[in-house]
Amino acid sequence: MKTLFTISCLLAVPSLSFAADFEVQLVQITSNADLPRSIPQDVKPFANQHAASLCFLIKGENLVSIDDDTLTLDGEIKWEAGSFNKVSDDGRYARLDITTSEELIGKLDALKFKGTIEAYTAADTETTTLTLSYGGEAKEAGPFEVAFSKPKKTAFGFGGGAGIKLSKGDLNHLKSITVKVDGKEANGNGWFGSNNSRTYNFENLGEGEVEVTIVTWKNMKKVTIPIEK
Repeated sequence: MKTLFTISCLLAVPSLSFAADFEVQLVQITSNADLPRSIPQDVKPFANQHAASLCFLIKGENLVSIDDDTLTLDGEIKWEAGSFNKVSDDGRYARLDITTSEELIGKLDALKFKGTIEAYTAADTETTTLTLSYGGEAKEAGPFEVAFSKPKKTAFGFGGGAGIKLSKGDLNHLKSITVKVDGKEANGNGWFGSNNSRTYNFENLGEGEVEVTIVTWKNMKKVTIPIEK
């Protein structure tokens, strides 16, 4: 009879690896059995969407972001970087989750691999404040063109494209964006787009002028961080 269970633990004696000024520590292992669809969802364990996941804590200085697409690990197991990797506001810590669809219950303790992932670092910022008109021309702020864009007309009416649009720059360089309407800061309401062009939504922007403040990272560097288990 096959036993189905979930393991989630913090390692008492975690492994450490060092890359220049970065320390990488394995802090959590989660392993799930491949449960059949016939088992009701409400009795399945939480966080069972991946067969196995590992969480690493990265410690360093001036961390800005983790480039999830650069994860490279040796061995036969195919790992992918998780979707919610996070860097602390002070740039000293980052969380890296990696996942696999292969069932590894009973095998994770003995599993060994080495690899790397890349991260962006920066210590200095540049602040640009400008005034934009609704539907007006774009202006430059750091590496970006910034515009107060109108909503696009679709087959279902108007929707999509309204807000503060950033383009023509690598959005990894963006630290923050704030908008004021009549001197009052507007509440952010998410964004849509890609790393090449992104529109940030804010509440109650109206159709007049807004003051936009863009803070960008200067002299960004990309570093390679070893990952090992």
